Amino acid sequence: MYYHTPKVSSYVEKVQKHRLKIILGYLFVTVLSLFLYRPEFMTSDALFWLNESKEMQRTKMQSYEADHIGRLVLSLDTFDEGVKAKLNQFQKRLESLDGVRHVESLCSSYRIYNESSGEGSSLVKATHLGMMDAKALQAFVKVFDGRYENFVNNDFTKVAYYIYSSKPVNLDGVKIPYAYSYSEPDADANLSDYILYAMAVVFTIILFFRLLFHNYISALAALMIITLTLVATFTLSFVVSGSNKVHISMTLIVVSIALVDYLYFYYRWHVSQYKADTSRAMLKTINRNLSPAFWTTFITLIGLGPLLFVDSIIVQQLSLSVILASGFAYLLNLTLLPAVLSYFRVKHPKVEFARYCYIFANREIHYNKNYLKFFLGASTIVLIAGAYQLLFVQEKLFAQNVEKDIISISVPYNEVDLDLLKKIDAFETALKKENDGVKEVYSLLSVMKLFNEASGQKDIFSEQNYMQALFFLELYGLEENLINNDTLRLRVSLEDIDKNSVIHWLQNYHKIPIYFTDINSIIDSAKIDKVAMLGISLGTALIMIGVIMGWIFRNKEMVFVGFITNAIPIIWFTLFLNIFNIVLSLEVLIAMTITVGLASDATVHFAYKYYRSRFFGRTQKHALEIMFFYAGVPVIIGGIVLTGVFVLLTLTDVPSLELIGGYGASLMILSLLTDLLILPVLLLAIDRFGIKRALQ
Repeated sequence: MYYHTPKVSSYVEKVQKHRLKIILGYLFVTVLSLFLYRPEFMTSDALFWLNESKEMQRTKMQSYEADHIGRLVLSLDTFDEGVKAKLNQFQKRLESLDGVRHVESLCSSYRIYNESSGEGSSLVKATHLGMMDAKALQAFVKVFDGRYENFVNNDFTKVAYYIYSSKPVNLDGVKIPYAYSYSEPDADANLSDYILYAMAVVFTIILFFRLLFHNYISALAALMIITLTLVATFTLSFVVSGSNKVHISMTLIVVSIALVDYLYFYYRWHVSQYKADTSRAMLKTINRNLSPAFWTTFITLIGLGPLLFVDSIIVQQLSLSVILASGFAYLLNLTLLPAVLSYFRVKHPKVEFARYCYIFANREIHYNKNYLKFFLGASTIVLIAGAYQLLFVQEKLFAQNVEKDIISISVPYNEVDLDLLKKIDAFETALKKENDGVKEVYSLLSVMKLFNEASGQKDIFSEQNYMQALFFLELYGLEENLINNDTLRLRVSLEDIDKNSVIHWLQNYHKIPIYFTDINSIIDSAKIDKVAMLGISLGTALIMIGVIMGWIFRNKEMVFVGFITNAIPIIWFTLFLNIFNIVLSLEVLIAMTITVGLASDATVHFAYKYYRSRFFGRTQKHALEIMFFYAGVPVIIGGIVLTGVFVLLTLTDVPSLELIGGYGASLMILSLLTDLLILPVLLLAIDRFGIKRALQ
């Protein structure tokens, strides 16, 4: 417990005696691991969500192929014959790209019309809009306002191409005639992006540690601990799971946990040399951090361990990464770090941040109870609101508002007959009626209606008329992307709507069998399905962490403190996501996982230092000063370094790293503020040492 002082003198002596063997042994195991295991890093979370998706399983059972759909928008200054010719040529260039199945655009759309004023079906024609002259095309699109707005805006300054492909299409090497924006399907980054990411981490650690500790060994030792923790974590993860695929941002979990755990040990060794030699300093850092570091690892194991049995690959990998990183970092800090540091001594043991410990202690000893109650009350209200959404209105918790998007679905059939067409018509009518942002449903039925209108036939649901429409479809080859192998293909066009609500509606429409056939929608459906489970898993972990902390410190009130201090950053970050309509992603989950891992560490170390000081008779103010000096400063250093790393990641060109950088920096700031401003005040609020002494 916190009042015990472990006897580690003989252990430290043995480590120092065999230090070279320890260092060489770790290096040998690390090199061997790198030869036996080669991780495959990815920046796209598509594979993880697809493995989670029930819709993907349904689609595969029907032997359907799901498409990656990218939306390319060209910006035009004018629209004339020359521009139109370039757009037609560009259409063909896109269609010839590797993996592209087809491209939908204004140029590939059809004009269906009757060439004469008569009503003879033989005069009905279908021609590509790209064959019309520029002025006639503009006039034609304006007449049919809304039908082609997915491909072009009213003034013809924006033209869109929807690229359907068997794999993500990278347009970096494609000559594009005009300025453009591209909503690229999930694709992996290049090797140079990974190198840039690694350099950002290394540069930030070396620079900040050099400025703070006035030496290079602090940074080199940190990088050694982080590297070996990374190798050990993902090697054992591969042994346990059998998968060598690692999302690049998952490495940030390991980096964050390993760095902060390292700082507790190194910082104590560094500042202890102000009044002691290196051996005595090492003895101090081991016996003062052995117990709290063990309990943080234990809490991580017990709190997140049950999540390893949850039916979700994502939750399993996140939990396993945190548990293994915490365990390996603890082991390395007790063995490798003392062996390495025994070769060095510190010339400048003072740390600049130490002076702020007294400022925090002086301010927080006189905290306002009303402000604390108000903040905790507000946090509780936000927590209850989030829990309600999580359990009862999941689709609104992570609404995905899209300006323009499409959903591709397939409907199997036995025979194209009137009964099938009526079911499709009822489906399209209900979809548009109950979802205001659904602008168009492009299907076999919608094209058949155009042919019948062109031939003067208003009623599609007659034997003669629908047979006539089918004839024209085959005559002009329009059925290729609408009907194939006993399957109808439908395209649902969206504008200014929550896409997840439409997906949810489609999943719950049972009058016809519906299968999603575009990767983005399948991934979104998986996120909808997993929102409740992921949230409940995280909430359960937080509750278990609180219970364990109550048991460790033999204090029921610590259950609440352990829970709320870990939950506060996530509570307010979730509110931020809700306000700005940010959708659930692997990057969000990883940022939250990092926060849980680091917040539980900080809570244990803060409480351990405070309780120990109070147990040995220190005043509340003195206990706060000790707590801030020995636990607060490492938290501040770790928070600033990690925030710097996350901010640097927002400057990369890799969307996944940009997101994890933004989310991670935001959560790191929230977590740091909670640790420095809320946690100490809560420890003061539940302090009963004065009452116990009065009773004695």
